[in-house]
Amino acid sequence: MAFRVEIIYLIGFLDMLGVAFVMPLRTPRLNLLGARPALTGLYTSIYGGLQLLTGPLIGHWSDEYGRRYILLRCCAVISICYLLGGLCASIEPFFLLVVPLAFFKHTQSLCKIYITDATPFENQGHVHGAFNAISNVGFVAGPVIGGYIWDNPDGFLIVSILASLCFILCFLISLFFLGEVHRHATPSELSLDADPDSRLVGTTGPTGSLSSIQLVVAHSRSFLHSLQQLQWPLIWDNFLTRFLISSSIIIYRTNFNNFMTDQFDVGPKFISYMIAFGSIVGAISGFLVGHLMRLCVNHDLLEIFLTTIIAASVIGITTAPNATCVFLLAAPLSFSLSAMRVLTNHILIRRVGAQSLGTLLGAALSVTSLSRIVFPLIGGVVFEYSRFAPGIIGGGLASSALVIMVVRLLVFGQRRVHEHSE
Repeated sequence: MAFRVEIIYLIGFLDMLGVAFVMPLRTPRLNLLGARPALTGLYTSIYGGLQLLTGPLIGHWSDEYGRRYILLRCCAVISICYLLGGLCASIEPFFLLVVPLAFFKHTQSLCKIYITDATPFENQGHVHGAFNAISNVGFVAGPVIGGYIWDNPDGFLIVSILASLCFILCFLISLFFLGEVHRHATPSELSLDADPDSRLVGTTGPTGSLSSIQLVVAHSRSFLHSLQQLQWPLIWDNFLTRFLISSSIIIYRTNFNNFMTDQFDVGPKFISYMIAFGSIVGAISGFLVGHLMRLCVNHDLLEIFLTTIIAASVIGITTAPNATCVFLLAAPLSFSLSAMRVLTNHILIRRVGAQSLGTLLGAALSVTSLSRIVFPLIGGVVFEYSRFAPGIIGGGLASSALVIMVVRLLVFGQRRVHEHSE
């Protein structure tokens, strides 16, 4: 079956649409069930912790079994989790469902790995930007529809069913229209000797005579070996700044609903419209980021510029005098975040190549998930003392990432600029 990137675009759109139905309403739902901000933060921390553990594992399994095989199973489990989540009438089962949901909710990353496999390196910035833009369209429609339905009886159940249907469609599209691809080599990979093929199973599914325990042990060893083979001296700063920026956004967004309600007395519908507006800007950014990366030859300077906007926007939103200012400041923040998602991955792949790509991007995703372990809980706790504290901490974390980028550029600037010019 021939690979068509439009199929991945459609899956990405449905994935984000399904998430956007539920995500803005999760905090109000937990509040209705009796959760305090600290407990809401704990929920997100549990989700992030499980994603940290499972991100590289899912990526590694996609290297072993094939992207499509893992993507199908992720879509099926996520669909079931969203449906059951809409039926929860208390906090306890809502928290229990976070385990399978966090384990398998790596569909966006799998789609991005698919694109990297199928697209020549020189075109990846444009294709990844288009994928993010089209996916963000789902985040335009989802919050608006979800916010409107929320005001109806059983509104959360209805949006949960809609989210479940989105992932059922993702499953069916992947099953009937999505094929496996052979990955393209990157410029840095062309100069490396290929590693021996140490796969234990085929690419179409788990086979062989090993017992289940032996398979788990063997895959764990293979996975840890793949992590050890990553070229950490070349990527440590990328991972560290990724962690700081994601921590900044997570601690700010985890408490955003409660902040807007307490500070400006606005409800879920207004917040949903604001998320939709930010998604429109993010979609525009996705379409433009490929052109932006071609115009700006030094991607390190572009990364610094975008990080500056992120830090200033978070601090500006926290100190905004009214909801209209918050609404407007969402535009530069969304634009920069959307562009950074493409740019950081592009820089990462440029440095080390595409060998063990699933493991590499899975580990990168786990860096983001690491911040979700601690900072949502911290944000929930400090929010109970001051509604401004999460935003101030978020601005400080983004500023720290900016300092690291500037120092890294000053110390290693000549070598990195030469790398971009090759």
